[in-house]
Amino acid sequence: MKIADSEAWREALAQVPGSDAGAAVDVQPLAGGTTNATFRVRTRQGNFVVRLHEPYTLDLGIDRRREAVLHELAAGAGLASRVLAADPQGRYLVTEFLDGSPWQLADLADARRLQDLAHSLGAVHALPVPGVRQQDLHGLLGHHIAQLASQDAAAAGELARQVARAQDILA
Repeated sequence: MKIADSEAWREALAQVPGSDAGAAVDVQPLAGGTTNATFRVRTRQGNFVVRLHEPYTLDLGIDRRREAVLHELAAGAGLASRVLAADPQGRYLVTEFLDGSPWQLADLADARRLQDLAHSLGAVHALPVPGVRQQDLHGLLGHHIAQLASQDAAAAGELARQVARAQDILA
């Protein structure tokens, strides 16, 4: 995808404070998952994140509207960056940039980092339950099974055994 040529990129960038015509904007890609193209955008008004969502994420069961509501709830509690714009079609999300360090394997042996994580998880679980529809994990699993089985019929038997185990865990 040519980011600068994409309509979603232009729309998302227009939501970044200080990115109006003539303003100096510095854009740097951020490391992350495979379902997003994520960028740090620096303007005179601050540091921001623009995350473009790949269209196939709908096939993965990702509900971007639900995600934006949950992100805003966490941001209101000081647990996440403030959402500046969430595309109603789910193509992008624009947030403030928060400095921090990603978790490393060594952090699992650091009692202070684990205590911080436990505190954050406790704060998340203390948030009020928002008015969003629950994710249908059984339906999502069924959808993924059908996709995988259609691609590799020979693995369908092993897949069926693994799925039965996953459904037992979900139950």
